[in-house]
Amino acid sequence: MKIDYDAQGDILTMTLSSIKPRYGEDEHPDVVLHVAEDGQIAMIEIMGASRHLKAEDLVAHSPDQLMSLAEAGASIGRSPGTLRLLCESGRLKAVKAGRNWLTTRAWLDSYLESRRGRRSGVRAKVSRKFTPAKAL
Repeated sequence: MKIDYDAQGDILTMTLSSIKPRYGEDEHPDVVLHVAEDGQIAMIEIMGASRHLKAEDLVAHSPDQLMSLAEAGASIGRSPGTLRLLCESGRLKAVKAGRNWLTTRAWLDSYLESRRGRRSGVRAKVSRKFTPAKAL
């Protein structure tokens, strides 16, 4: 699930599925449900989100809001140390503020998207089993 807040349009978007929505349904004047072809809800948009939610909660989901590696790590289940190594290697986009690295939700999502489809850090085992030569 991905949550984004567009402050300019005051729209909170919750993407529940990677399946492209087929159409939208207005269930409530401020809520639009986007439904996939199979009938499952793929996305929810809340128009005028600032009328329904606290500003600090919305800003936390803004793709441009800088966050510490501790915050970023907590949101995706990775340690800040792991994210620091990714920043230093250039694999995760970030800026350095003093001795601390800061990233954004958009940069974090971009990194995660680049990892999609890859095995999660598991290396293939190489068999070192001895096979005796055939007798002549």
